Amino acid sequence: MKYRCCFILVCWLTLAFVTPQVMAGETTDKLFEATRPLREFAEMVVSGNRSLLAAAHDLESAMFAKHKALETFSPRFYLGSDASKAANRSYNPITGLEEDYSTRRHGLSAGITQRTPLGQLSYDYSSSKTEYTSSQASYFQSLYLGLQTGLLRNDNRVNSLERRMAHADYEMSQAQADSVLLDVLYASFQSLFNRMVAARNLGIKKQNLSFYASLVEEAEVKLKNGIGSELDLKQASMRMQQAETSNAESELFLQENDRRLAVQLGNLLWKRDIASFPLDPVLRCIPGTLAIDAIEELAFKKRPDYRIFLSQYKSLKAAFERSRELSRPDLSARARWGRQGRGLSENSAADMPDKSWDVSLVYSTSFGPNGEKLDFSAQRERLEAFAARLNQKKDDIRLAVADAVERLDFHRRNLALLKESEKLAAEVLEGQRLNFQLGKVSLLDLTRYQQEFDTASLAVVQGEARLIIEWLRLHYETGTLADFFDIPAARGPEVVIVPVVASDTVEMQIPGGDDE
Repeated sequence: MKYRCCFILVCWLTLAFVTPQVMAGETTDKLFEATRPLREFAEMVVSGNRSLLAAAHDLESAMFAKHKALETFSPRFYLGSDASKAANRSYNPITGLEEDYSTRRHGLSAGITQRTPLGQLSYDYSSSKTEYTSSQASYFQSLYLGLQTGLLRNDNRVNSLERRMAHADYEMSQAQADSVLLDVLYASFQSLFNRMVAARNLGIKKQNLSFYASLVEEAEVKLKNGIGSELDLKQASMRMQQAETSNAESELFLQENDRRLAVQLGNLLWKRDIASFPLDPVLRCIPGTLAIDAIEELAFKKRPDYRIFLSQYKSLKAAFERSRELSRPDLSARARWGRQGRGLSENSAADMPDKSWDVSLVYSTSFGPNGEKLDFSAQRERLEAFAARLNQKKDDIRLAVADAVERLDFHRRNLALLKESEKLAAEVLEGQRLNFQLGKVSLLDLTRYQQEFDTASLAVVQGEARLIIEWLRLHYETGTLADFFDIPAARGPEVVIVPVVASDTVEMQIPGGDDE
């Protein structure tokens, strides 16, 4: 029940662009049952297709890459130890002799660093013991809190932009995984209905073969009874041989479709009955009236390829703003506050009675071309170029959606004409069969009428499959194909289309689903 409720909700969301006349009396429960074979097939594709399995691993890899990019913002701990020994000879004025002496030092240091909105924060501790040959040992301990920040560069903004770049890259990976899912599903559905048409065509060919076999028998009987001709028998035999050849070709074509489906399903032993279900219930689910504006809006929200473009744009914009921040003069300040102690005992050093602080300013520049400013200019041009490509992508999506709607409407009307043509062909064939029995038409004429009926029947099956494929294509062009069949896919944060500033003087907007 939970699964059905989820499906009903998805259907309502993905078909929100359809007018109330869409279902034509069909209830949501009937829609659920009518599309069950398609949904089960989609689930088999998702569970076995190797391209989807590879895409899942790619997405997992992208997640680790995102965590790696964000790791630079995590606290970092360090621990160090050092030891040294020095031997020296010096003159002793008291004894008037040169004497040897040595020092031994053992030290330990530890600290934590963290990138913060104010800058790089550090907390450092050090401890050491120095032993002398001529005297007792001395001890030293210190504890310092430090902060290093840019005065003209906003370190916090640089950090935030780097986070945005990492998130945008992961969103792009999510959209790429969704794109693979969409492509695989649509291609698999195409193969499924091509297989159904091939199976129906083979059935017609077998019936045709049986029909010509009966004509051969009838021609033989007429020839024996003296009311037929040898020419009719030869024509019937020729048609039967042609039917046998056509039947063999249809069997070969069906096997090729089966192998193609096996690859897409990732299962060479897939059950053929999944490609055998009535088309009429599915056809009744196809909407009759569509709201093109709502479909376009849905496409801009759901299409993975457009989400990829938006993620790329967000990443480029963040990189542009980061380069603009880094192009400012590199003037940084460093401040430290701390305590330290030195003494002949470890306890006296641990008290750290001495307080100290220090402040420093560092300015860094290049004598050659300023790399940061050059990078800023390059990023600005790259961003403006991509904005143009994004607008072009927007136009392409509108064109694709309009084409899908028009094709769906065309094939709906065309199917009605094909069914009428099949009805007329059946009536003509039935009449000509009677005329043939009465000797009014030749065998050659009768076979021509049979071929016309076979062609009309196959055209209806092709038209039905084509209409369903175009319906699925509309979901493909809007990016809702997986949603419609309740197939889980990678999902990133909701895309929010907001105005952005590309430079100090040029304003640009991320092209969205509506005209700006």
